[in-house]
Amino acid sequence: LIPDSLAGVYVGTGQNRKFEAFPPEVVQANCFLIVNQSVRWGLDPFAVAQSTSVVRGKLCYEGKLVAGVISAKLGIDLDYDFNDKGGDDLEVTVTGVVGGRSKVVKGTVKEWKTTGDGSPWGKGNESNKRMLRYRGAREWARAYTPALMLGVYTQDEMLDAADRARDITPPPPPAGIEQQTIAPKEEK
Repeated sequence: LIPDSLAGVYVGTGQNRKFEAFPPEVVQANCFLIVNQSVRWGLDPFAVAQSTSVVRGKLCYEGKLVAGVISAKLGIDLDYDFNDKGGDDLEVTVTGVVGGRSKVVKGTVKEWKTTGDGSPWGKGNESNKRMLRYRGAREWARAYTPALMLGVYTQDEMLDAADRARDITPPPPPAGIEQQTIAPKEEK
């Protein structure tokens, strides 16, 4: 009953799409990561597992889970205020109190939305408000309670990272120059 993304991967498209299961040790390792994080947060691992996915080989947690963890673990209920604009100009102000002081993070759809297949952004203001709440909760936690977020990534972070990735493969040697490899020294 674990999410498919922890147990395998779908390959192909359309009628040729099929599920290829991971080896049992990979499934166990994925589940161990969920249980470990759940223990750190003091939450039910089965509930946490249902709010996870794997994106580009990294375990990712849904924004609603991150918002819930802030409330459950820290007892901080964040407040979300929106401007009166729509579309990409819709902005959220996220406020929470830490150490008796209000801490604020702001962001707009334009700044935080992801694009590509399956992106939940752009389906109307109510959907965008929900996404801004979840993204804002994560951004707020990263800024003001970073220990809570150590090793925790959300899907939009992984997609954003992929957009910023650059190829660091070294160029091939110039023509006429053979690449040499150095053999390891033998131990005596």
